[in-house]
This record gives sequence, C-alpha cells and structure tokens, in this order.
Amino acid sequence: MKKIIAVLVLFAIAAVGTFAQEFSMSAGGGYQSDHSLPLQKGTEGFEREISIFGFFDATYAEFNAALGYGQNREVTDSDHIDLQLAILGKYPFEFGSVAFSPLLGARFVLPLWLRKDISGFNAADLAYIGLQAGVGLDFFPTRKSFSRNFFIRTELLLNLDFKGFSRFYDGADTIQKIGPSFKLAAGYRF
Repeated sequence: MKKIIAVLVLFAIAAVGTFAQEFSMSAGGGYQSDHSLPLQKGTEGFEREISIFGFFDATYAEFNAALGYGQNREVTDSDHIDLQLAILGKYPFEFGSVAFSPLLGARFVLPLWLRKDISGFNAADLAYIGLQAGVGLDFFPTRKSFSRNFFIRTELLLNLDFKGFSRFYDGADTIQKIGPSFKLAAGYRF
C-alpha cells in the first residue's frame, strides 16, 4: 500500500511539473479551406469547402467554430452550408518569435442547408464526426514592439471523417472521407 501511495505522489509531482509552464490564452479568426475524397468503394467525386472561422486558445487546447460553404460532388452533387465545431489538443514549442504545435483533436460537422433536395433526407441527416491531426505555426512578427501580442497562425490538418450520425451513408465502411485542411488566421494573445 505504501508503494502505491509513493508512486501516486511521484506521479502527481511529475504531472504538476509538466504543466507548471507559462499559461496563455488567445483568440482570433480567419480563413479555412477543406478538401476531401470519399473512401467508400464505388464512390467517385470530391468535396471542397471554404470557411470563415473563429478560435479560442488556452495553451494546450484550441476550440474553433467555422461557418463554411462547400461543393459536394461525391454523393449529393450539391452545394451546402455547414457549421463545424472542433477541439484540438496541442503542445506548443516556442522558438523566439515562432511557436510550433503538433495538433490532435475531433470535429463535428452539421450541414445547415443543401441546395439540392435528397429524397427522404434533410441537411441534419448528413451530420458527421471526424478526427483531425496536424501541425500549427504561430508567428509573432512584432514581438518586441507595442503590438507584440498580435500573431499570425497557420495550421495544416489531415481530416479523417466518419459516418457518425448520418443515415445517408449505408455502406459497411466506417471511414467516409479523408483530406487536408488549411487555416490562415490572425489572433491576439491575452
């Protein structure tokens, strides 16, 4: 019993030391571009989307919400507007005026409007969830001046989208589509 308590105490001390770093928060917004290809057998086409998004960042986590317009040429052959909500875990490494962060998280995509009606389905039937992994780069161009808290953020993510809540995709494949996402934003660190 004493050994278990000693190990737990050492683990707690190590965990506190790991996260006893500078804690910062930031917020901002920008442009996002998504491209994807279907992975279902016998399905051809693509999906591309441009979005505006806003983010809130707290050192080790980033939450963002995007409103996007896309063209889906894989299943529905329709234009759409959707809402994306994502949360990403990250671990920033700072090198002078640049901060590099590996990113890993999840997103939920809810179509709000479809231009083409699909018999028996509405936009919400096409909602899905996905995983995101990639890298982020924050550049502080004016680190030593009055506006040193402003920064430019870029992120390159790989999206792996699952069927999720959708009744439309009835195939046996779990993974619906895969593709890259690029983000460019401006932000302010508090």
